[in-house]
Amino acid sequence: MAILKKRTNSAWRILSGAPSNVVSSTSPSAVAASSPTAGTLRVTWTAPSNTGNADILHYTVKIRVDGDITNTVVATSVTNGNDLETLVTGLTNGTTYRAYVLATNSGGNSPESTQSNAATVTSATTYTLPSGMVIPSGWDNPKTTGIIGAGMQYGDLTPYVGNLTTTANNQVIQNLDIRGNITVRHNNVTVQHCRIHSVQTSNVLTGGESIVDGNQSTVDGGGNRTWLANNMAVRYCEVIGSLDPNLNDQSGICIGGGDGMVADHCHIHNVSDSLLPSGNSSVTHNLVYDVKVATGSHADCIQIIDGDNALIQDNTLLALTPGVTTTLGGDGVTRIPKLDSVGNSVVQIGAQTGELLNLTINHNYMSGGIYTINSNNTNEGTYGAITGAYTNNVFSGYFHYGPVANFGSGMTFDNSNVWEATRETGSWYNVNDSSEKYWHLNAGSPVNGTTTTTTP
Repeated sequence: MAILKKRTNSAWRILSGAPSNVVSSTSPSAVAASSPTAGTLRVTWTAPSNTGNADILHYTVKIRVDGDITNTVVATSVTNGNDLETLVTGLTNGTTYRAYVLATNSGGNSPESTQSNAATVTSATTYTLPSGMVIPSGWDNPKTTGIIGAGMQYGDLTPYVGNLTTTANNQVIQNLDIRGNITVRHNNVTVQHCRIHSVQTSNVLTGGESIVDGNQSTVDGGGNRTWLANNMAVRYCEVIGSLDPNLNDQSGICIGGGDGMVADHCHIHNVSDSLLPSGNSSVTHNLVYDVKVATGSHADCIQIIDGDNALIQDNTLLALTPGVTTTLGGDGVTRIPKLDSVGNSVVQIGAQTGELLNLTINHNYMSGGIYTINSNNTNEGTYGAITGAYTNNVFSGYFHYGPVANFGSGMTFDNSNVWEATRETGSWYNVNDSSEKYWHLNAGSPVNGTTTTTTP
């Protein structure tokens, strides 16, 4: 029973206990199941339309063999009431299952949802992204080698609700399921084995802020700036952008003008600019997909504008926002074409605050973008010198206008860079070259008279 106390202003407030009108919620709805990789089901659902006058505390996901509506094979608890999906593991390949979900609030359990679609567990070992794109062989998949591959399930993480700001140099933030953003205001900070899911909304977050934000500095009386997040390391984390449709300009992991960012084995999605390294940074073995196109702004997998000696290597970078309807291309190959809203690049480079020297962009899988690579050339306008090399990268046939707008004069690009389907080097240096080999759909036919020998 609630205990009430009268304030001096004659108002009454509840000191303890739950409101007497709390009841169990209605059932979750729109439950859907799919099998992204061997032995697993990805289950999604919609929150109850009526929460019973209380917050949802957690969900229970039940998996049953298709045709058996009573015997639960696996019951998984989703401990954060704001989460609307989970990955269920340990299922039998080739078996067809259905999923059921119930919600729990302080008033008890909801009725069980109606069953999901029937989903057969695949025997494939390559994770299929929700958009339908497949990570190619030869690249790590952080969805299976990240938090889970490190021996941790999401249920092993401790819930943390709210934004988190560092308190000291050398701080380690780990094993948390964070519903908010992380602000790094100290040096040598490590964030590892965490899921960071931004819940910021458009009325409280201004454009340019990041989910893991090392873009912090102090300025002394003489106008000298000191960056506060040098040597920030983010490892084995999932970074998820805000689902607020009105918030369209949000970054994933950013060090700003600091030095020495490490991003390794992270799984980053639903943000505009996914990774923003600076000098002496190492960006390796990350998966980026479902880039959120920002209105009137760039949306890039990798964006680097200052600092020397950055390494970008062994990443799977998917900048494309794909469509949903397959289309027969002019070369007779059926593909899923882009949406017209794509406004992004896989790699965006510009030396906006000085020189940007000795970049190494090696062995990345790159797919999508207006141009897959878009770099400013040395001394172009107010931009400084850019030097380095692209080596051993593999390009899909997905992009809007071509694989490259500019390489950046001073960057080398050799024949180790190839097309995915043919492992063949195209004529890379001029997007208008008649021998350029790329695919772009325009009313069912290739454009610019280009040859089309690649398959995404």
